[in-house]
Parts: sequence; C-alpha cells; structure tokens
Amino acid sequence: MGDKPTLLCALPSYDGRRCNASAMVELCGIRNMNVRFMQIQSSLLALGFNKAWAAALDAEAEFFLLLHDDLLPVTDHWPAVLFDELTTNKASMLSVVSPIKTADGLTSTALETDDIWNPRRLSLAEVFARDETWTEPGLLVNTGLLLVDFRQDWVKGTCFTIRDRITVRDGQRVAEAQPEDWDLTRQARAAGASIFATRKVVVQHVGHASYDTGSVWGTQETDERYLETLRAPTDD
Repeated sequence: MGDKPTLLCALPSYDGRRCNASAMVELCGIRNMNVRFMQIQSSLLALGFNKAWAAALDAEAEFFLLLHDDLLPVTDHWPAVLFDELTTNKASMLSVVSPIKTADGLTSTALETDDIWNPRRLSLAEVFARDETWTEPGLLVNTGLLLVDFRQDWVKGTCFTIRDRITVRDGQRVAEAQPEDWDLTRQARAAGASIFATRKVVVQHVGHASYDTGSVWGTQETDERYLETLRAPTDD
C-alpha cells in the first residue's frame, strides 16, 4: 500500500447531506492508489477547502480531488476518465464543467476580461463548441469536481480566498465578489500551473432540479450579465 500514490478526496458539505453517495463507490474502487477521504462541514467555504488542502499537503498526497456535495458524476468509471485526461493533457489542474443551477445554461467555467471582478461565464453552447478537454488564455475553472496534481511545488504556496466589494455601476451600488474557485485558478496560473477544463465527465448539478452537462440547453448562448456590465459605467 505504501508504494501506491495517495489521493486525498475532499468532500465538503454544508449540513452533512450529499446527493452523490454513488460517486464514493467509484472512488473506493480505485485500486492503484491509496484513497483517503476527508469530510468537511463548514459554513465558511474557503476555510473548509483550505483545511482539506492543508491535510493533503501534510499527508504528502500526490493527488487532490475536490467534490462538492451537490454534484453527481454520471459518466461510467469517471475517476479513470478524469485521471486519463489529467495525464494526457499534462494538466496541473483539471476541472469538470458544471452548469449553474438556473435555466440560463451558463456554467461556472469562465474567461478573464478587462474587469477582474466580472469574468465572462461560458454557456453550454460555448463549451460544446470547444474540445471535450481544453485550455485557453484566461480560463477560469470551478471546484465542483476538481482534480489537482499535488506533486508540483506551486500547491504549497496556494490557498482558497474570497474577495468582496461594493461598487457603483450606472448610479447604483452593486455587490461583487471574486469567488474562491476563480481566485485559485489565478494563483495557480501565476505560479506556472497548467489549467484545463473538461466536459468528458458528465455531471448533474442537483438543486430544485437537476442541471446536467450531457447536452446543450439553456436560454442564453452567451453571458448576458457580463454584456450588461459593459453597458453600465463604473464610478470608483
């Protein structure tokens, strides 16, 4: 067992419930790794994630996997698919595209813009116009299902953070945030990590309904909220 690389699976949950118990079965089936699980229950998102990140560093884990409690991978043998894509693309971080839980068909995978507070979220239509697994300049990925190669030095100087502010756009105060997933992407890229996203693993994002990545759907072909910010002058 000592000769096997260690995979630490971080499983955050706000209240201990999760919709993806079947995913645990798949992870337990990994035979060529020492798989460790860490349950995280915290109302402070970044703090909970950082506890798992620190545990992976202390355990000298070779790989780190983060799986949110409301995200269900439905692709057969999804851990093997994820590792194959990480290895084939020589990725430092590989994120599975996840839809936002609305009818818009937008995802939490995004691209940088001239405004660091307002990246442009990719729609499913835009995701399907790309390769199944891809990278591009300014790619920002989410952490719903994230696999990280922890054998690289950059992971030791990285952590999850959330930044917030209130600004004025078009005469009205607007609350804005830089979420922990996009900030992690920025830190990793600045440290030389290679960032990839994939839709090769299909997921269901479970809320009042189940929002999946198996096909193109949604009312928006591009991020309309971002387009609105372009039209609203900022008074900083």
